[in-house]
Amino acid sequence: MNFQCNNSSNSNILQIIKEEVIECKKCNLSRTRKNAVPGEGPTQASIMFIGEAPGAKEDDTGIPFVGRAGNLLEKIFNNIPIFREDVFITNIVKCRPPNNRNPLDIEIKSCTPYLINQINLINPRIIVTLGKYALLNFSPTGKISEDHGKMLIWNKRILYPVYHPAAALRNKNILKSLESDLKKIPEILLLTLSKKLKK
Repeated sequence: MNFQCNNSSNSNILQIIKEEVIECKKCNLSRTRKNAVPGEGPTQASIMFIGEAPGAKEDDTGIPFVGRAGNLLEKIFNNIPIFREDVFITNIVKCRPPNNRNPLDIEIKSCTPYLINQINLINPRIIVTLGKYALLNFSPTGKISEDHGKMLIWNKRILYPVYHPAAALRNKNILKSLESDLKKIPEILLLTLSKKLKK
């Protein structure tokens, strides 16, 4: 299934955002990072995956979700199928926190304008948040244990929280939930498309 929209390209603007992220020095993460990780994917992706923060592999490469968690995510994609090249993948924080600690509020706030600009530009039909911190960024009272696999609404878009694949690597029950929740995405996307056709 092709998850891309047929809107006109805004790739130049997305490239500007990418360059701004790469040059960003708004918080102390700029001092410890190797590479900023702006995100990647088509400008008009219908689905946007948003994680917490880059890890060591992402810091080395500047590409999101290329470590063990990313490999698991891609493996699940292949079974749905979702094609990575058809979705946009990023994080709420664009640089790796030292020792993979949780991002600080000031770091999240520093990166939020970049993320909001990416969302507004790409205009996805579905925002899939990966893990607790990504969910809290959009739903401050959200609980990943209760909200995963549910369709929520954020700024007139579907917000779809799922567990982070890193957590799924450590817990088989979470892995089953993640696989089950991600398999629902094609059906949810078709639902959004059918609603548009009825208008």
